[in-house]
Amino acid sequence: MLFPLVTFGCWAVVALVNFWIWSKGKGRESLFMLVGSAAMAAIGGLGIGGIALGFSAWLQLAGFVLFTLGFVMSVRPQIEGQLAAIKAKAETMRASA
Repeated sequence: MLFPLVTFGCWAVVALVNFWIWSKGKGRESLFMLVGSAAMAAIGGLGIGGIALGFSAWLQLAGFVLFTLGFVMSVRPQIEGQLAAIKAKAETMRASA
């Protein structure tokens, strides 16, 4: 009984934070993370009452996929920028050697 409560609490906080982020920027990435974390909070909330729906596993999978997709979309530009800087540094090192 404690695990669904903790799960609900954690995902509800993540959903709240993502709602604040989405309301400021209206970005697609934060919307995906908001919907995914809300789905995970819903699974935890249903688990508190001992309710198990037939599609709860699919809802949980969809929540994980949406949350992960939103996260990857949000950090991808930063990672690509860092990789470009590393490649440029490697090229200048090769050219000077």
